[in-house]
Amino acid sequence: GASPAPSASVCPTRPMSAPGAPSTAQQAAQTISQAVSRQDGAGLAAALRLDLGNTALIAQLNSSPPLEQICGRALVEPWDELLLEQLHYIKAAAAGEHEAAYSHCERAAACFQAAFEKESDWPVPALHSLCLNLRRAAAAADAALVAKGERAARQQEAARTMQKFFQVCVTDRAPLPVSKKWGALVVINALFHVYFAINNLRLCQNLIRAVEGPAFPKALDGQTVEGRHFAKAEVVTYKYFTGRLALLNSDFGAAERQLSWAFERCPRAATGNKRLVLRYLVPVRLPLGVFAS
Repeated sequence: GASPAPSASVCPTRPMSAPGAPSTAQQAAQTISQAVSRQDGAGLAAALRLDLGNTALIAQLNSSPPLEQICGRALVEPWDELLLEQLHYIKAAAAGEHEAAYSHCERAAACFQAAFEKESDWPVPALHSLCLNLRRAAAAADAALVAKGERAARQQEAARTMQKFFQVCVTDRAPLPVSKKWGALVVINALFHVYFAINNLRLCQNLIRAVEGPAFPKALDGQTVEGRHFAKAEVVTYKYFTGRLALLNSDFGAAERQLSWAFERCPRAATGNKRLVLRYLVPVRLPLGVFAS
């Protein structure tokens, strides 16, 4: 199985509720409504960052409030259905109903896809929350299926859903300062996570080819291009995975470059992530004759 990647997205299975996360369905609906009207991507991302640490929200959901009314009153399509599915996902996940939770999570992603295709680049910050939810929900559903003696297939389905996000990002023709291409790396890293987890590494090459293509922002060493840049955590995670792929292909020079970049720029406080990078960086350096001091 694959190890988690060093990135800001790695956190416990039952994370603490994000500060400022909505504590009621009504609050979530209002927050999303405001974010959509203001085209506020960060606000939308915060509203969708609903997790299993959000005990106040889960308590409300378990009291069977009229969710369709709450979402429908505050939001237009497809945002109303997106929130409705997201709330059903949280409720099912909290109850340990992992297969149902995954189905709701996938439908929420499809609603976002419908909106994302039509909007400008403003919803890009929400991609991280959606991909993270989808990955976690798919992994939990697959574990539940395996426990019942059935075939695990939800992570493959999740990858197909995220591939659609990826296509929307990389095919965007808007000028680079307002391009959806700046959302592609979050999705690529989520896909790397899944492809490593299901051991389907050949699909990683398609992603790398897209990144190395002429239309992709040349910002994978932390550069700012036309006033935009990728978040450092995203680039560190990308380098970690491409370094591991290079190691598997016995390209030790490329593996050393990518993993060294990830190790040096991983925050000092993230000791677990730095240790994760070292797990692959140390064996890479041995055949190159570079030894740890």
